[in-house]
Amino acid sequence: MRNRGVAMAYDEVMEPETETRRMIARLRRLVDRSPLTRRQVEVRAGFSRGYITQLFAERIDLKYQHVIAILSALDLSPARFFRQAYPPLQSGYPALEAFRDEAEAARAIERAQKRSAASMRRLTERVARCEAAIAQLEARGLFDDDASGGDP
Repeated sequence: MRNRGVAMAYDEVMEPETETRRMIARLRRLVDRSPLTRRQVEVRAGFSRGYITQLFAERIDLKYQHVIAILSALDLSPARFFRQAYPPLQSGYPALEAFRDEAEAARAIERAQKRSAASMRRLTERVARCEAAIAQLEARGLFDDDASGGDP
């Protein structure tokens, strides 16, 4: 059975906001489990007072340098942190591991088809709105032959 990190990495579309929240939650757990106080971590990381609280409350955008500074303050390896967050697949071939059985491949195809259908619906709605706008402009006479510069 694969762990949640691998499932997220290869079975789902990774959204930046979701991944950022997941990384903040991982960092928060590490800081809270640490023998250091948040203030001590802030001092070691070179952050101002309350910075970690604001970061964990998502009032400040998480940046790679924040992750490295916090991990350094906790004396933790960034490589280990990211390896645990995104463990490598056993075979080294993500596509093969992610689709190791037909049912999983079928689910992936179904998700792609749903995304495609939703995109097509949005496109159709946009075209309909454009056509309605053009009809309104035509009703106002903005597309008359004389106005378009065409032949009389």
